Amino acid sequence: MTFKPHFGELSTLYNDIPGASISSNSITRESSSSLTLPSGSVTYKHIFLEKATLVQSDYTIHKDIIIRNKLEVPCLEIDFSFSDTIHADEDPSKKRRMLHQTNYELLHLRSCKGFATLEENIDYSTFEVHFSTEYLHQWYGSHQILDQLITKTRVGPSPLYRGPLPITIPTQTVMNDIHQCPFIGTTRKMYLEAKVQELFALQLDLCECMQHIGQKASSLSAYDIERIREAKEYIRDHINTPCSIIELAHKVGINDFKLKQGFKELFGTTVFGYLQEIRMKQARQHLQACNTSISEIAERLGYQNQSAFTSAFKKYFGYPPSTLRK
Repeated sequence: MTFKPHFGELSTLYNDIPGASISSNSITRESSSSLTLPSGSVTYKHIFLEKATLVQSDYTIHKDIIIRNKLEVPCLEIDFSFSDTIHADEDPSKKRRMLHQTNYELLHLRSCKGFATLEENIDYSTFEVHFSTEYLHQWYGSHQILDQLITKTRVGPSPLYRGPLPITIPTQTVMNDIHQCPFIGTTRKMYLEAKVQELFALQLDLCECMQHIGQKASSLSAYDIERIREAKEYIRDHINTPCSIIELAHKVGINDFKLKQGFKELFGTTVFGYLQEIRMKQARQHLQACNTSISEIAERLGYQNQSAFTSAFKKYFGYPPSTLRK
C-alpha cells in the first residue's frame, strides 16, 4: 500500500544500488530510505500498521522536477503538505490539485498514476496515510459519506469531500502526536494504531461539517478565504506578540466580523482558540524537551507573567505545567 516514485534518477531509490541508504525496524515494522543526487535529495520513512501505512517524505530540490507516482494497491489516502504549495494531477501539464500548509486532500484511489511538480531551491515535506480498502469497506452501511465514497470508487479515483479540506486544530494535534510518539516497540504500535483511527474519525466528522456549510449560503469569497488563511499563518508566526482581532483583520485586509465568522467556518475554531491551541502545544513541547524555566516559557509564548501562563495551561490540560517537570 505504497507509492513508488518514478522520476528520472530517483526511480532507483527502492532498488538495491550503491548510494541508497536503507534502514528498518522489524519490531514496529518501520523502514526509511534516502538518496542524494545532483538534482536533489529525498528521504522516505514508512510505518506499516494493521490499519494503515504512514509515509513521511522529505525533498531538497536543486532544479525543477516532475515526480510520477504509481499506486500499486488501491487505498484510501490522506495527503498533507508541510511546506510550499505542491501542484499535482493525473496529467503533468494541468496541475489542478494544490496542496499547501493549510489544507489537505482525502481520496480513494484505485490502481493509478499521478504527477507532482516540485520547484527548484525549495525544501518539501509531505505526510501521507494510506488506509486499505478492507479497512474502508468494514464500515459500509454505517456511514452515509463513506457509503457514497465506496459507491463512487467503482468508477475511478474519488475524493471523500469535493475539494481540499482545511487542517483543523484537532487534526494538527493528532499529526503532531504521531510524529512525536514517545513510545517504542509494541506500545508504539498500539499508540500509532489508535492515533490513525482518531485521525480518520476526525476526517469523517469534518466532511460532515463541510457538507453542512456547503448547503448554506456562505458569504466568503475566494479573496476572503485567502485573507483568513493569511491571518492563521500570521497568528502562528507571531505567537509571542499576539494582536487584537481588529489589528489582525487590518493586517490581512479584511473586516473583523468576517475574519471571526470566516475563521470559525474554515477551521472549526475561533481566532483565540487557535492561538491558545498552538501556545499550549508549544508550551508542552518546551516543558518536555528542555530545561527552560516556566517563567521564560511563559514569556516566549507571549504571556504577561508566569501566573497567567500557569492558569491557562491548567485550564487547557487539567494540570499545572510543573507536573511535566517532576
